[in-house]
Amino acid sequence: MSSSLEKILKHDRALVFWGSFLLIAVFTGGFFLLNTDELVRTDLDPDFYRILGRNLAETGMLSFDPQDGPSLSRGPVYPAIIAFCEITGGDVYLLFFIQSILAAMSAFLLYLAVRMSIGIRAGLFSVAFLLIHPLFIRYPGTVLVETTATFFLTCLLYLSIRMYEKPTAATAIAIGLSLGLGALTKSTFLVLLPIVLIVPILAPKRSLKSSLIALLACMIVVLPWTYRNYRISERVIPVHLLAGYNMYRGDLYVQHFSDAPFSYLGLWLETEPKSDSLMATVPRGLRSWEEDLYVDSLYFAASSDIYEENRAFILRKVGLNAVMFWTTMQTKTKSMVVSMFRLPIFLLGLYCLIVLFRERKWSMLLPFLLLSVYYAAHLPLFAVGRFSAVLTPVEAFYAGIGLLLFIHRRKFKEFLNPPV
Repeated sequence: MSSSLEKILKHDRALVFWGSFLLIAVFTGGFFLLNTDELVRTDLDPDFYRILGRNLAETGMLSFDPQDGPSLSRGPVYPAIIAFCEITGGDVYLLFFIQSILAAMSAFLLYLAVRMSIGIRAGLFSVAFLLIHPLFIRYPGTVLVETTATFFLTCLLYLSIRMYEKPTAATAIAIGLSLGLGALTKSTFLVLLPIVLIVPILAPKRSLKSSLIALLACMIVVLPWTYRNYRISERVIPVHLLAGYNMYRGDLYVQHFSDAPFSYLGLWLETEPKSDSLMATVPRGLRSWEEDLYVDSLYFAASSDIYEENRAFILRKVGLNAVMFWTTMQTKTKSMVVSMFRLPIFLLGLYCLIVLFRERKWSMLLPFLLLSVYYAAHLPLFAVGRFSAVLTPVEAFYAGIGLLLFIHRRKFKEFLNPPV
């Protein structure tokens, strides 16, 4: 190895972070410049998070309309980030900058995780796969939770491996906080709690204390918001509602899949009349949180009727969602592009997992456990390609390691030894 290359590799972590940030900033800036102000207000904010953030900044209330009271349909972390941007005057420009930083941190933590597990070269491979992944570079330039949620998922990826190798109180606190903040960003994170708690117990140096510390840290973050929801509604709502809506919308997508296969936008347009007709039955004059509760129960009931009529429908839904989760984007063209990109990543990841299982590298299989549980949680509810964006670091983790192992397949055992 040349002396100049050795000097560069001494600063590999700084190079990975800043290189990732600059590349993401270029993608985000270019994507932003290609859109008009009108697009920024609508197409790039389909879930209306800017309204929540603006109202939170102005009134301190998480609500789509403060006059109608607080909302129960969203978690507080992402609106709080937008509120900060509103208060400081940075608006969407600052938001996209923050999201670029979070995306760069995701790439950096992924690099640390792979570097810690197998070495620098595999780490660079994994980061490269992540930085060219369409779903990873797509969302820093939108007003959506995906980039923030991806960051917290990558924190869990890195910390779970670190916790398995050496359980400590500091790591337990960090993993508990990451899980709690992730859940307040996207409530699906709550299904990962059992994994986080079991990692220190399964570690070579078992530590029940670390599990309890992680649980306490997570509860400290989540329970105040749960209490806020209980004070408003007198119901136990850990983070937010929307499960009923998502379940029914997912049912409709499965029913109408043949009308617009592998097109999220097409399925939306096909199913919007049914969803609107159901929404039209909601009584007028309800407070915001009352409407959230009513709508959630209404959609749950509509979904239950579908399962009553066809008890085998859940099997069809889970089977189709298992494919739609990874493939279905806004249009068929985008679905095809993303699917073609993911195919080699899938094959490399599969090869990597087979080797890791065979060699019993349990700590390196923890990200796969996170992916599996997060993925499975969507199958009975609602699954489209956007939701899989959160798992892109896990995909890149195994693709990078798989590429290294495949290149050196005749002597891969040398690379599976932890770096000294």
